[in-house]
Amino acid sequence: MVSKKLIAALGVLSSLFLTACTGGGAGNAPASGAGGTYNIYASYPVTGALATTAKTVITGLEAAVEDINTSGGFGGRQAKLTIVDDQLDPAKAVTLLQQQIDKAKPDLVLAGVTSNIALALLPLTTRNEILTMTLGQSSKISDPANFPFAFSPTVPNVQDAKAVTTQLLSQGIKKVGMLTANDANGTDTATAYAAAFKAAGIEVVADSYAAADIDMTAPLERLSADDPDGLVMQAFGPAAGYILTGITKLGLGIPVVAGISLSAGNNLGTISSPADWKNLTISAYPINTAKRDESGRLFKSLMAHLKSSGAKLTNGMNQVADGFDMLQIARRGVDQAGAVDAASVSKALENPRPLDGTAPYVRWGTQTFSPESHFLGVSAKDAYVFVKPGPYVDGVIQSIG
Repeated sequence: MVSKKLIAALGVLSSLFLTACTGGGAGNAPASGAGGTYNIYASYPVTGALATTAKTVITGLEAAVEDINTSGGFGGRQAKLTIVDDQLDPAKAVTLLQQQIDKAKPDLVLAGVTSNIALALLPLTTRNEILTMTLGQSSKISDPANFPFAFSPTVPNVQDAKAVTTQLLSQGIKKVGMLTANDANGTDTATAYAAAFKAAGIEVVADSYAAADIDMTAPLERLSADDPDGLVMQAFGPAAGYILTGITKLGLGIPVVAGISLSAGNNLGTISSPADWKNLTISAYPINTAKRDESGRLFKSLMAHLKSSGAKLTNGMNQVADGFDMLQIARRGVDQAGAVDAASVSKALENPRPLDGTAPYVRWGTQTFSPESHFLGVSAKDAYVFVKPGPYVDGVIQSIG
C-alpha cells in the first residue's frame, strides 16, 4: 500500500513532487553547490499490472527521502522526488524522461522496476550523463563501458542461476523443464539458467511465454511431453499465478522450483491459491524471511517511516528496501565524491571507502560495486534462501507446509 502522500496524486497527474522537510545533520562532505536541491526522477508503473510493486518501492523512496533530508541531505542538498507513471511502456518512459530533461536535467534517475524499462532509458541517461539506479536484473545493465553511470542494487541473474542449480541438485532433479518470460529479464534469466544447469550435468528442456499470456497450459504441456523430473519457473507479476494454476489444471505432480523473480513481489496471491503451491519451493531474499537482520539504524529508520505513514506491506520487504537503499547508495556516492555530477559519483561508487562497521544499506550490508560490475557484489550463498511458499505478512513470507 502506498503512503498517504501519493494517494491523492496517483491517477491524476503523471508526475508527483515530494520534498521532505529540511533538517540538519553532521558527517556529510559538502557537495559542489551544497544548499540547493538534489533532484530525483523516478519512472515507475504506478498504474497497471505492476502498480503494487511500484507503490511498494515508492514507499521505500519516501522513507529514504525523509531519512536523508533530516540527516544532512545529499552533500548538503535537500532531496526532491519526482515520480512519473511509465505504465510499463518503454516508449512512454523514454518520452517522459526526455520531456523532463528538456525542462531540467535530474541529478538521479530511477529507471523502472523491470529490465525492459531500464534498457530503454539507459541510452538516454548515459548520453545526458545522469546517475541512474534501476531494479532491473538483466546482465546488459551492468555494462560500465557502455553505461558508466548505471547501477543496480540487485543481484545478477547468474547468481540466481547458481542458487537454483544448487537447489535442483539437492532435490535430485537430473532433467528439468524451464519456463521463462520472453522479455528482457526472462531471456537473460533463461540464458543464465541453461548454462548453469548444463554445467552441473542437468538436462534442460526450455520454453517461454509472453508477459501478456493468461493461459500457460500450452508451454507447460510441451515441457511435460519431454518427461522432466522437475520444473523451474521464472515469473514476475500475474504471470506467476497463471503458470501455477496451469500446473494444477494439467495435474503435473513434479517438483517445481521458482527463481527469485517470483518471491520478489506478491506474485503467489495475485492469481493462484495455496492449492496450487503443493509441489513448489521458492527462492527468497533473506530480508523477506525470518532470517532478516533488524538491528541496523537504517532498518529501524525504514520501519519507523512505515509505521508513521500507515503503509502496509503486501509485497516482500525487499521491494520497500530496494527503494530505500537506492537513495542511500546514491547519497554515499555523493558524500564520498563531494560532488553530484554523474562521473564523480560513479567513480566514488566503484571505489568506495572503507566503513567504520556500520552497514550502509538495509538489504545487503557492506557489499559494494566495482569498476567491473555495477551490480552489488553479493554471492548466491548470501543472496538467497529456499523456502516453502506462503503469503506475505508485513513483508515476511509465512511458509505453508
